[in-house]
Amino acid sequence: QGDPCQENSPACIENIRILFALGSSEVSPDEKKKLDAIVRILKANPALKIEVRGHTDRTYQGAAADSLKYNMKLSEMRANNVRELIVKSGIEGVRISLKPVAYLEPEEPETSEQARSRNRRVEFRRLNLEK
Repeated sequence: QGDPCQENSPACIENIRILFALGSSEVSPDEKKKLDAIVRILKANPALKIEVRGHTDRTYQGAAADSLKYNMKLSEMRANNVRELIVKSGIEGVRISLKPVAYLEPEEPETSEQARSRNRRVEFRRLNLEK
């Protein structure tokens, strides 16, 4: 199966998801490979700016009142770690903004561990839509 981002189309970045282990903001080696396409598209489209959106699942062992605060911080750390990797690849930081979302925008209902694992993610949005 070919790379869906081969044409370096900015629209492709919105299909990429960086997934995370439970409670972790560390980008695994396999997930880092997905950033190659993001970097390639940003290099091919120098005017493109993106938003890196950090997400969590609802898993939290602690007081319910602290859950949103904890998950907001975790989602911010995930987004920031992904942003740093993109910047290290030669993309100017001013082109990348961060948006921590915590568990407020789940990709799917958390009815299983598999569903929760898909919600532990970073997504990308184009801020200045081109193509």
